[in-house]
Amino acid sequence: MTLHAEPVTPGNVDLLIRYCREHGAEHDSSYLPGSGFHVTPEQPSYLLWSGNTLIGAASLMLIPRYASQGVGRFAILHTTLPAAETYARLLAAIQPHAAGVRKLVLFLPDTRTQTAGLLEGLGFAVERYAYVLRKAPAETIEVTWPAGVELEALGRDDLVGAGHFADCINDSFARLAGHAPLAGNDLRTWFDDEGYLEGGILLLKQDGRPIGTLMVMRESEDPGTAEIAALGVVAARQGGGLGRRLLRYGVDWAARRGFHSIVLSVNAENEAALRLYLAEGFIRIETMVCYACRLDREFVPGSAGDSARPG
Repeated sequence: MTLHAEPVTPGNVDLLIRYCREHGAEHDSSYLPGSGFHVTPEQPSYLLWSGNTLIGAASLMLIPRYASQGVGRFAILHTTLPAAETYARLLAAIQPHAAGVRKLVLFLPDTRTQTAGLLEGLGFAVERYAYVLRKAPAETIEVTWPAGVELEALGRDDLVGAGHFADCINDSFARLAGHAPLAGNDLRTWFDDEGYLEGGILLLKQDGRPIGTLMVMRESEDPGTAEIAALGVVAARQGGGLGRRLLRYGVDWAARRGFHSIVLSVNAENEAALRLYLAEGFIRIETMVCYACRLDREFVPGSAGDSARPG
């Protein structure tokens, strides 16, 4: 087959967005380029063609949040013609943009065994696991807060609040594998996300001091499902029931807005959070596998048996 990888530009970005909409959720819907996506050096993207047929796409996030850790995180790496050669072609196109990055990471459902085998042949290896959980139906829950504790919805231009939100997230998740430090500016993209819900980015405060975070957004694959994310309490305040209250508040917030179910994800090693979610009625529906590949190698598009070699 005749393959060629084409850089994504403002002139063909609609093809990338359409491809992501049609195929991206087969692997990982977390950061798929959507209608607000713009081509930037921080997210090099390519389309893979077989003749005149679009058969694949790759988009690598090199934003400071990841690049500062020496990591490039794929928003999508997918082909409708799964073979070592097609994945190697996409990886070879992306690699020159990843100077200074020590490894590439992506997530796959554990059911995608064929894709996993192809990626392992190209040098990817399992790094960690995450679980996707669902609670259905969503239910209204009255939540009471300790004296002095309140939630504040953040607005797009609240730079101070965004900074506090980022600081709380970084404190809450500092000990979890794969956590990439969040900056206040990173929150700006959340307000542009297709799933953003007005009033759904919340900062927990006690006596005016930020101590926790919560985000509720529309789930990308099902408009009737809400997603809870960025749920955290700073380490000094963990263990006092605030995390449970935040979770219940998120479920209630979504239910009152007509969502019929809730999804969330959790790192497998975060056993305390997993126990909480299961105790609150969430059920594990999917296991996501994080694969990582060090960049001390060269991806060589070629035959299925010779798609990559050590660099």
